[in-house]
Amino acid sequence: MIKQFIFSALFFYIIQANVIYAQIAPKQESLLNGIESLIFINPDESLKIAMHLLEKENTSEEEIDDLNLLVAIAYKVKGEYGKSLEYLYKYNLNENQIISISNVKNIYLRAQILRKLLLERQATDYLNQLTIAKKNITDVFVKSYIEEVLRLEELYNQSRDNYNKNIHFADQINQGEKVKFPTLILDYLIEFVKLDLENKQFDLARKKVDTILIFNEKNKNTIGYYNIEALLLLSKIDFYENNYLEALKQLEKALSFNDALKNKYIQDEIYDQEIVNYLALNDTFSFKNANVDFERIHSEVESLDQETTNIAYNLILEENNYKKNLKEAYYVRLFRIIGISTIVILFILFLFWYKNYQRNKSLLEIISYLKVTRKNLISNYKEKKEYSKKITIPQKTEEILLSKLQKFEKSSRFLNKDLSLAVLAGQFETNTKYLSEIINSNYNVNYNTYINKLRISYIVDKLKTDSNYLNYKISYLAESSGFSSHSSFATVFKSITGISPVKFIELLKEEKEKSVA
Repeated sequence: MIKQFIFSALFFYIIQANVIYAQIAPKQESLLNGIESLIFINPDESLKIAMHLLEKENTSEEEIDDLNLLVAIAYKVKGEYGKSLEYLYKYNLNENQIISISNVKNIYLRAQILRKLLLERQATDYLNQLTIAKKNITDVFVKSYIEEVLRLEELYNQSRDNYNKNIHFADQINQGEKVKFPTLILDYLIEFVKLDLENKQFDLARKKVDTILIFNEKNKNTIGYYNIEALLLLSKIDFYENNYLEALKQLEKALSFNDALKNKYIQDEIYDQEIVNYLALNDTFSFKNANVDFERIHSEVESLDQETTNIAYNLILEENNYKKNLKEAYYVRLFRIIGISTIVILFILFLFWYKNYQRNKSLLEIISYLKVTRKNLISNYKEKKEYSKKITIPQKTEEILLSKLQKFEKSSRFLNKDLSLAVLAGQFETNTKYLSEIINSNYNVNYNTYINKLRISYIVDKLKTDSNYLNYKISYLAESSGFSSHSSFATVFKSITGISPVKFIELLKEEKEKSVA
C-alpha cells in the first residue's frame, strides 16, 4: 500500500509540475517525460494510473493520445508487444497526420517493436513516414525529435552495412549525460553495443555499456529497464572474455531488476545466458536447474512470439485497408465530379487495389517464412514429447552426448556429404544405437531429419546474410549445404520451411529491392 501511495503521489506531483512548466516547454512532452519516469521502473503502477485517467470523462482527445502512448510504452517495457501494438494502433496515422510529439513517438515505437519481430521492411516503412512528415511539421521540438531519430537510424544502418568503415560513427554516441532525448539515445546505444559484439569489439562494447549504466545512475527514471538491457550486454561481454562468474553476477542483477517488469523475453534471455555460462564452468547442477527454468519460460515466449506476430500482421493489414478505403472514398468523390473520366478512374482504382492485394499477399508469405527462419530449426533443448525409449542409456553418457551434439550443431561438420550415423558415432566415441536413441528421444526426429534440418538452417542463414548466395544455382546451394543432389535438396528444403528454395530466393530478392527503393 505504501509503495502504491508513493508512486501515485509522485505521478500527481509530476502532473502538477507540468502545469507550471507548460509556459517554457511543450505540454505533451513534459507530461510524457514525467509519466515515463515511472514506466521504466514500475510499468504496472504506470498502467494503473494511465487506465484510471483514460476512464475519466473529462480527459481530452489530446490527453487520450498521450495516455494510449504511455500504455503502449509500459506494455513494451513488460515485453507484452502484442498489447503495446494494440494501443499504438488505436488510431491510424499516415505522414499527413503526424503533427505532435505523441504521433511521432507512436510511429517510432511501432517501428521499434516490428524490428524486434524481424519485420524489418514494415519497420522501415514507418520510419520513412517520419521522413515525409518532417517536411510538413512546423513545431521545432517535434521536428528536432524526428531529425534525431533519422540521424541515429542512418548511423545505425551505415555501421550495420559496413562496420569497419563506420565504426567511428557508432562511437560518437558514447556520452549519455546531456542529451535532449535520453530514451531515444539509449535505444540506439544498445543496438550499437550489439553491433560491437557481433564484430568482437569488446572494449568498445564495454565502454558504451558503462555509459548506459552511468547515465541511468544519474537519471533515475531509466534505471530499471535500461539497466537490465545494459547488464545483459555486460554479461555477454564477460562471457566472451571468459569471465563466467562475473557474467553470472550481471545476470543475477538483471533478474532482480526484472521482478518489477515481469518481462518474459528478458527472463528467457537471462536463463539462456546462464546455461551457457554454467556449461563453460562445468557446473552440471546449476546448469540443470537453469535449464528447467529456461525450458519453462522459453515455451511461453515462443507462444507469445507467435501470438504477437499474428497481432502485428492483423493490425498492419487493418491499417492498410483503412488507408485503402480512404483513398477509394477519395476516388469515388472524384468520379462524381469528373463524370466522363469514370472508366479511367476505375482502372486506376483497380491497379491500386491489385497493388495492395499483392503487397498484403507478399507480407503474408514473408511473415510465414520469417516464422520459420527466425527460430532455430534445431533447438538444443525442446519440451520432450512422450517417447518410449528402446534402450537404456546411462544418464551421464546421455549428458555427454547431448553436450557433443550442441558443439556439433555450432560447427559446420554436418555439411560433410559422407557424414553418416556410424561416422558421427565414431567421432563422438560412442555406438550408433546410443547416438540414434539420444537424437530420437531429445529431438523427436531420426538421424537423417536431424542432419537435414541443420543443413537447411545453414543455407537459409547464408541466403539471408550473404547476398551472393541469392545468385547461385540451386545445385550449388545443394552441394554447399551437404546434399548429394539438386532434387533431394529442393524436397527437403520445402518440407522443412514450407517454401521451395526458388520461391524463398525470390522473396528475399524482392525484399532487398524494396528496401533499396
